[in-house]
Amino acid sequence: MEREYKIDNLRAIAILLVVLGHSIIIYDPNWGLISSDVECLPFMYLKKVINLVQMPLFFSLSGFCYGLSKNQTFNKKMLQNKFMRILLPYFFICFLYMDPIKIGLGVPGYDFSLEMLLQQMVLFVNNGHLWYLPALFLMFVASSLALRGGGKKSIRLMMVLAFVLSVLSSRVVAWFCLSQFCLYYVYFLLGYLICMNKETVYKRKNVGIGLCLVPIALSLWLSDGGLLKHSLFILMSFSVVIGLYCLVSSSRNKFLMILSKNSYGIYLFHSPLIYFMYMLYPNANPMVMFTMNFIVCGIISLGLVYLVRKLGLKFIIGEK
Repeated sequence: MEREYKIDNLRAIAILLVVLGHSIIIYDPNWGLISSDVECLPFMYLKKVINLVQMPLFFSLSGFCYGLSKNQTFNKKMLQNKFMRILLPYFFICFLYMDPIKIGLGVPGYDFSLEMLLQQMVLFVNNGHLWYLPALFLMFVASSLALRGGGKKSIRLMMVLAFVLSVLSSRVVAWFCLSQFCLYYVYFLLGYLICMNKETVYKRKNVGIGLCLVPIALSLWLSDGGLLKHSLFILMSFSVVIGLYCLVSSSRNKFLMILSKNSYGIYLFHSPLIYFMYMLYPNANPMVMFTMNFIVCGIISLGLVYLVRKLGLKFIIGEK
């Protein structure tokens, strides 16, 4: 099967957006975990745009790749594969990397205790950026159970149900990352649908411009909140994600291929590193904050991915 370079390019864009979003989240007034006395409106508005697309795009790519997968059957082999790929890295990164950094820096909510470890290990809460992994695991399990046969009627029904779950996700319990699963599963299914109809989507480049620009412009002045607004934001994210699939090139790009290949490891390693600046220098000049978190920490996280492979510990980043 011919390699989908468009997917590699989109995955590279997705990880760049995630790393950038994490690098400037301190300027997002809705974050609340750590605050800065320095206000930076350009980064605040940039974060609003990033929020619209970063995780929806990431989850859609997983759904797209699920559509390409030959093994969509719920069985022991599938569960073992997803455990090794998704949950095993969760435990290693959580307990041996993220927790030591956050506890050492005194990040709010991360006091070393048996209770916190049990929350992370059993309930999958209080786990920072790693919530993505259990939520993704649930998506693969749910899809393997619900989409067997891939009939159009069942997929449409799942999309409607997933949309309702996304709208109501704030009312779902956070245990086992169920609230995040409900919030983002609709984008996983969107990626699956795009995969099933990719030839049609790929031809709509002109349409893709409008699908991206209009929601991005709206996101700068609209504020999320309430069921109606949240529903609108889901549709706006849908629009941008589909637009990116239309617009992004299918040609091979060496730099983007490097980012795509290492995107999973970068996601795992990058986020904890930003807390060095956030905890030690929260009032640093915004450009210094950006440079340290995005560029320096980004390079360090990429280096850690290569180091893990060099040491033969690829299972930590979900590789065989």
